[in-house]
Amino acid sequence: MLPELARGRADRAARARLQPVLEAGPWCWPTNPASAAAALARDITGLDDPPAPRIGALPGLSVERTCGFAWILHSGAPLRRGPEIGTTTRQSWDAASLALPRSVPLLWQSVHAAHAGALHLLPAGAHLTEPGQAPPCDVVTGPSFGLALFLLQASIVFRVPLPGDLVASAAVSPDGRVEEVDGLDVKLSTTRALLPGVRRVLVAASQVEEARRHAGPLEVIGVHGTSLALEHVFGDGLADLLLQEGLNAERRRELCEWFFRFALEGRGELVDWSPIAAAASRALAAWPDLTDDQRFQLAFALGIAERHEFNAGALPVPTVAQLADRPAHLRLHLLAHLVQQSADTGSPDPAAIAPLLARFAEPDLREGHPMAWRVEGARARLLAVTGQPELALERQEALARTYYDALLYRDISFPLAEWFRLAGALDHVDAFARADAMLAAILPLGALGFQGQAYIDLARSRAAVRLGLDGQEASLAVLATLADDQAGPQHVRWAAARAWLRAAPDDAATHECRGAITDAASRAQARGATHPHASQVALALVRMDEALACGDPPAAELGLADLHTLQPGIVDHLTRAAGDVPTAAYVARYFPY
Repeated sequence: MLPELARGRADRAARARLQPVLEAGPWCWPTNPASAAAALARDITGLDDPPAPRIGALPGLSVERTCGFAWILHSGAPLRRGPEIGTTTRQSWDAASLALPRSVPLLWQSVHAAHAGALHLLPAGAHLTEPGQAPPCDVVTGPSFGLALFLLQASIVFRVPLPGDLVASAAVSPDGRVEEVDGLDVKLSTTRALLPGVRRVLVAASQVEEARRHAGPLEVIGVHGTSLALEHVFGDGLADLLLQEGLNAERRRELCEWFFRFALEGRGELVDWSPIAAAASRALAAWPDLTDDQRFQLAFALGIAERHEFNAGALPVPTVAQLADRPAHLRLHLLAHLVQQSADTGSPDPAAIAPLLARFAEPDLREGHPMAWRVEGARARLLAVTGQPELALERQEALARTYYDALLYRDISFPLAEWFRLAGALDHVDAFARADAMLAAILPLGALGFQGQAYIDLARSRAAVRLGLDGQEASLAVLATLADDQAGPQHVRWAAARAWLRAAPDDAATHECRGAITDAASRAQARGATHPHASQVALALVRMDEALACGDPPAAELGLADLHTLQPGIVDHLTRAAGDVPTAAYVARYFPY
């Protein structure tokens, strides 16, 4: 605890310094209310008990060599003069404001307003892990406050205080990834020494093992994304707030519209779509007096979110007349999602959307609207899993060139990734070379968009390995990097792990990788989630690959049965398309991930 409290006495200057720290929240209060330290805290503050945290306040930790500093981070009026906030810390404040809208289904008030508020650091104390004297800390720099600042802004936006037993030490990127920080051992030692009210610490998922070595009695919670951090911190609280928001008719109308439009346009905005799926599902079940159009909007948003996150979900299929009533741009948007949903999940049945495609699709790429190109991309994805991969490759190549010629570089990653993937699956070296030339032309423009690079890296490296092209070590290294990226899209991560296992030598590293897939799949199964985790799908595919490689058809069929349980839509498509080719071999070859 704070040294003055531990001694049970404090002079006037120490009391003046401690009073705002103790009044800000429960973090620095002694845990034994009968102790002399607790009596001193009560005497300094005039409070009978530790105060509940205020909205927009929580502890933060920084390190200067072997000295850890504890701070109370807060927004609004300063509680006391604090240090200057350095450039990198302000960049973390900015990154938190960008990550928040990408991490939560909806916002109760403007992130801009929360971000515009002044950030202050109230010094709580310093802790030396080696003998010496604490250095001055007049300027606080570094990204270590990132996750804490994200939670602080979330508290303001949701108008809900943060738990009083929590501290966070991790960096945050604008896209919602939670990343490692330096000096974690010193920060955890400082937490134990100066913040006795803290029981839990949030860290980057990649630093959990390191944190547990130094955490002592603290519970370590690893998170790879900011949406998961919100889930750990607020639990069902945000869901309850969401349901309350929907009780007002006008607010309900606004939120249904928001869900619908965000789901249609937001593919590149999120790492984790599960909060959108969960929130839309709750709204459908609990909001009163939903109109037919509002139910359609929420159901469409739910289906899209479940497809992005789980390769699952169903979309309501409008009639030709209902689709004709929509503006042309929106009509094509809906059609593209219906076709993509059919390709990825098997629902709706391709026959159910054929009349809509016949009526509204614009197959002439050179003359069509850019939104019509998305429809064609989805149709090519459907062709790839329904027995026409050669035609799908041809169309994805044409589509990528159309986007390139139209200067729409941000949209090119999807057809280009499929171009690479199908070139590998079909053993088309020339098609791979053309895709590589296209990629070389795009990279200097730096316009692949959020997540686009990961999808292309996966598809290109997997194809290069299958084709046996030069630079195998580099391609395997890319796959290994993707497989180790806990903060990226999970289906990309585990698909990369599967591809790496198929090509890497049988050694300790491959056994470790397979063990990681198995462990992740086991944890997912133990959670009893409604939808399969990407690691479970990867494990079924790995078992199929291994059985096929050693010539064990019965084991391959068992792996195929497991995969069908997890991903029935795509497996049904591919099974029907296999024809005379052994089904397990065909599915293993053409399964998108």
